Amino acid sequence: MIASCALVGFSVALMVYLIPTQIVESSGGLSPRLFPYAACIATGLGGMALFVRSIRRPSSTNSEVKSTFSLLPLSVLVSLATFIFLFEKVGYFVSAPVLIAALMLIYGNRSPLIVLTTTAVSSISLYVMFVYGLNLYLGG
Repeated sequence: MIASCALVGFSVALMVYLIPTQIVESSGGLSPRLFPYAACIATGLGGMALFVRSIRRPSSTNSEVKSTFSLLPLSVLVSLATFIFLFEKVGYFVSAPVLIAALMLIYGNRSPLIVLTTTAVSSISLYVMFVYGLNLYLGG
């Protein structure tokens, strides 16, 4: 229930304060505020649905919550931090394949052929999309 209230509050705060003050309204065509507003509305509706669901089906008081510690989130966080560090130091062509391969290994893919193929295809596809599709130079 707390998470649903936080989602609704966050989306309302974004819609009332952040989007109007940080995104300039344009005079013609699609407004640059359209997609941020749509995302805020979707987040708010999701929070409301979660709130209604938590009221309709309250958790039983006898249920025990098992506390489990997982290294998965920490591993992903370390991988992303390493990616950012490598991206700044050596560029895209070294850092992106390292990140993709590391994430595949973290999530349990052990086939070398699949890891290498996915890493190569993903890195090249992302590079082509950013450089040629969006005209954003990735470095390296």
